[in-house]
Amino acid sequence: MDLTVAADRAVFGDPLTGDGPVGVPGPDVIDVPGAGVLTLAFARLDEHAELFAGERALLDLECRTPARRREFAAGRLAARRAVAALGGRPGPVLRAGCRPLFAPAVEGSLSHSGGWAVAAVGPGRRFAGVGVDLETGASRPVLGPRTARLFCSPDDDASDLLALFSAKESVYKAWGGQAPDGGELRLPRIVCTAAPHGFTARVADEPPLHVRVLRGLDGSVLTATARPATRATGPAARRAARVEDPLPHD
Repeated sequence: MDLTVAADRAVFGDPLTGDGPVGVPGPDVIDVPGAGVLTLAFARLDEHAELFAGERALLDLECRTPARRREFAAGRLAARRAVAALGGRPGPVLRAGCRPLFAPAVEGSLSHSGGWAVAAVGPGRRFAGVGVDLETGASRPVLGPRTARLFCSPDDDASDLLALFSAKESVYKAWGGQAPDGGELRLPRIVCTAAPHGFTARVADEPPLHVRVLRGLDGSVLTATARPATRATGPAARRAARVEDPLPHD
């Protein structure tokens, strides 16, 4: 998997290789303008992943099919690698509301597509929420005018539907699936307009987020974004508000 920064001469990872298992990209970083640097790590769905007890309980509770169990385990393996690369001590990734619950000092997000899982993490003191989304080129044929109505808004830059959909998924995750007014955050409420190396995303009257877009030579797209932490969204506020959801989803 070779992802290049959209509209940038740099090659992400140049190329994506590292100290992971053969064929698995090593941890790397991505700079999200206006937010900061996130650490990314990958795992293949066919890799073996040791799970913590709490993760095994969630796996048995939610993941009924072999494919879903592989996705769950690979996401946790990618999370371990990302947290270790960030300098933290890997631990169980459970659930806080509708987003993954990492260690108290870490904010992160997970995604999987086309045989891969990816984790994006950053320091909890810096980020109120992190979002990452991976879409393989196989997703392109299913995105057209009919499906676009399900996630587009009239003001979106819809020149690349796969990148737009992925960007909105990342923003949704960074907001924890919840709109600023406390209701459910639906994708058409996220307005994405073109920006250098990605999109500018707006949700209601909140400060805009930049969504970084990486493109693969095989047509795949990876997007990442983050919400900067404030006093109202810092680690202490998030710990006070966390209620674990027994039915997690990545």
